[in-house]
Amino acid sequence: VVLRMMRAILPIRQAMSPTGFGETVSECDGHVVLIGEGCNEAAAQLHGIAREITIIEAGSFAPAAWARFLARHLAADDILVLPTSPDGRALAPRLAHELSVNLYAGAVRVSPSGVDLARWGGRSIESVVPAPRFVATLQVGARDISRVPGDAVISHLDYSTNDTTRDATVGSISPPDITSIDLAEASRIVAGGAGIAEESTFVMLGSVATALGA
Repeated sequence: VVLRMMRAILPIRQAMSPTGFGETVSECDGHVVLIGEGCNEAAAQLHGIAREITIIEAGSFAPAAWARFLARHLAADDILVLPTSPDGRALAPRLAHELSVNLYAGAVRVSPSGVDLARWGGRSIESVVPAPRFVATLQVGARDISRVPGDAVISHLDYSTNDTTRDATVGSISPPDITSIDLAEASRIVAGGAGIAEESTFVMLGSVATALGA
């Protein structure tokens, strides 16, 4: 039996883990790398979820440089899984490119033997037999969070790079808008179906949703 290492990669902004971090770490049996700004603080959010945490304090989000750094230091890992957060979706294809491996995007299940991919807005699931080594992104809410006993083993990896390649930069960050966030991230949803014939009724539903913070 050949054991294949699965590891979650979480891009960290200002000590905050991305949406879907718990599910992603659980899918990788508690093995995770945190890279970004404030990773030491973000590690506390993984108590009871992570078994092994590697911390890389790398400053502000720089997906191209991070991908090259991670590819050098995680080359021995077979499977790397990122959440389908905006930063996860930006980093995953770059990392797959640097490692010269396949990217399986929008997965609802990731394992060495099979990957289930959501297609057509989740109306269809495509099951594939993955390549021996690959990168995947896991859909938010695809699975429950698994709890593990004890404290995680924490290690640190020094981030040093002479990479001068022009990287993606953040132009601006919009404040959260409850009316336009991903439904997978919403705690409350108000919906109207085909039985509502009048546009004015939908306007009313919009007012109700706003009052409920939905």
